[in-house]
Amino acid sequence: MAVIVLSAYFVVTSTSVFSLGDSEIVSCGVVDAPGYYYLSSNITNVTGTCIIISSDDVIIDGKGRWISGESGTGVYATGGKSNITVRNLTISGLNNGVVFVNVTGGAIERVNITGCNESGIHLSGDGILVTDSTVSSAERGIVFHANHSRAENNTLSNNTVGFVVAGSWNTVTENRITFNDIGLQIREGSGNTIADNLIANNKMYDVFIPFSSGPSVCDNTVENNTGSGGRIIGFFNTSIRMANLIFSELILCGVSGAYIENVTVAGSDGNNNGILILHSTGVSLDSVNSSHNYLGVSLVSSSGVTVSGSTLTGNVIGVAMYASTHNTLTGNEIAENENGVNIHNSTQNVLQGNVISSNDIGIHLESEGAAQSEDNTIFDNLLNNTENFLQSGEGQNSWNLSAIPGTNIVGGHFIGGNFWATPEGTGFSQECKDRDGDSICDSPYTLNDDNIDYLPLAPVTPAPAPTSPTVPPSTPNVQNTPTPQPLQTQTPPRTGPTFTHTTPTPTPSQDPTSVPEFPGFSLPVVLLMIALAIGLRER
Repeated sequence: MAVIVLSAYFVVTSTSVFSLGDSEIVSCGVVDAPGYYYLSSNITNVTGTCIIISSDDVIIDGKGRWISGESGTGVYATGGKSNITVRNLTISGLNNGVVFVNVTGGAIERVNITGCNESGIHLSGDGILVTDSTVSSAERGIVFHANHSRAENNTLSNNTVGFVVAGSWNTVTENRITFNDIGLQIREGSGNTIADNLIANNKMYDVFIPFSSGPSVCDNTVENNTGSGGRIIGFFNTSIRMANLIFSELILCGVSGAYIENVTVAGSDGNNNGILILHSTGVSLDSVNSSHNYLGVSLVSSSGVTVSGSTLTGNVIGVAMYASTHNTLTGNEIAENENGVNIHNSTQNVLQGNVISSNDIGIHLESEGAAQSEDNTIFDNLLNNTENFLQSGEGQNSWNLSAIPGTNIVGGHFIGGNFWATPEGTGFSQECKDRDGDSICDSPYTLNDDNIDYLPLAPVTPAPAPTSPTVPPSTPNVQNTPTPQPLQTQTPPRTGPTFTHTTPTPTPSQDPTSVPEFPGFSLPVVLLMIALAIGLRER
């Protein structure tokens, strides 16, 4: 029995060595010579690495048979080899299916891999083709650490991550990547083309860029991919203006200057996708709707982003900030999410005028390592959640401005801090005293030692609606009401006497606009006399 140590991660126990001329494989072993090799029977109960390729110019043909077990690797090509092909093989239940390490040239064709708790297909090297293969129920379906390689017409489903791009200048096209936790992840690398794939109905994201990835991940082409709901996945890495569009997912990566207005992002019915903004500056989102997704809006290593007048409801997280500074959230509805606003290692952001309600957690501040979520300014928001505030780690933030005149978020006439409510009606602002009626609670609201709202908003008591006096209706006496007669008037001759009208001086209680009284004359006659007198005097 030979024990071969391939690397720190692969320890192989092998009982056979297949050399040139030994084309039939009946058990696990090492292929150390060029040639065509095929499985003549199934290989089961594998616990180590089964087939090791240590030669150039090797073809392994499974002939439709399988390799199965509880651990180990199905086929492993050691470093520095070239022109390696694995085809027509089923692998199940192992840690890894097919692994190429620094292989140049070759192919993986018509391979079916299931149940691997690490990677179905894991490649590093250059110029490798993966086609017509299926990977399911693995931790990672296909991993491309390779460069200048191509994945085409593969089906990846029910994996934790369907496809991982971690190399450069690769092409991923016409694949079906569905029902994974994450469909396709761009972890690192640049110059890749990801086009014309179906990447849909994945649990969290159809396409995802990890928050820890550097800005080089933005230098890739992601286009014409169909996401959840049959809608396009939008990926932009240059300045752009857009309005009145609908996406399955929207990713802005490495953008300097963008204006997005009245855009809707809607993933699957299972709350996936959202808006991802990474390594970007000067982005404005106005009146967007990102609801019932995994994340409403996520800011990663970005600054100068404004999200205003938008609807971010029914997501796992309404707004997430990760290592981001100088961003503004204003006038948004952030409601019915598991977490309304999550601020992770982010500083000097402003939250103003938002309705943050009906979330499990309203605002969650997270600090990890040396970085902290601190120096953020959070004021004039309405918070009404199961738990309005949660802090993990440390960090001091400002929760109010100095009181300034103006209409606040609940209609009061001073702007200061925030309105703190609970669904049960027992929030600090709902119960606080406001003896001077300035719309500010008489005492501060202490969240913890480093986070105090010194000017929490008080509830506004609506003024009572005006009431009209009740006038009892009058009942006319029909029998005593005289029949109206037409008014008989006569125009005086132009040469007649002049009628002089003098307006009496009103007393302080008299209405100066009232008509003077002339005893014995009815009101219409008096008005006619006055008009005639004025007309004659003017002649």
